[in-house]
Amino acid sequence: MSWDHNLVIMQEIRQSNDAKQETKISVDYKATNKNYETDWIPYPFKQGENIVTVLKQLVPILKSNADTMLPIVELNQGKSSGQLCSCYVLDDGTEVKQYLPMVRTITDYKNTRLRHEDVILSTGERVLYVKPHKIVAILNK
Repeated sequence: MSWDHNLVIMQEIRQSNDAKQETKISVDYKATNKNYETDWIPYPFKQGENIVTVLKQLVPILKSNADTMLPIVELNQGKSSGQLCSCYVLDDGTEVKQYLPMVRTITDYKNTRLRHEDVILSTGERVLYVKPHKIVAILNK
């Protein structure tokens, strides 16, 4: 779901005949009741691509309203709600794991965004000071 709750995103993943995975992404834009959908595309995504880069190509409004619509937040019913690892995806494709439950990561991001501060992240090797608008997704990992 988009940060402003206007985009509902569904990702379907399947195994193709030649043992490769493919994904299909569909988006419902609540404000206009428009639906967008990709064809089946290779998954995992190519180097430097993530779900947000694919969505920006699929849904033009996402490019112009990125400051209010991003980050995309994964709300996955299939995974355990007690899962202890979440992940920030930065606009350059970097994934930074947070060894925190998803709810805590979302709450921390929301509070930092409201204070107009940088999000402080650690990769284990480096400490990153990231502007909230540079975070394009918050995912379960």
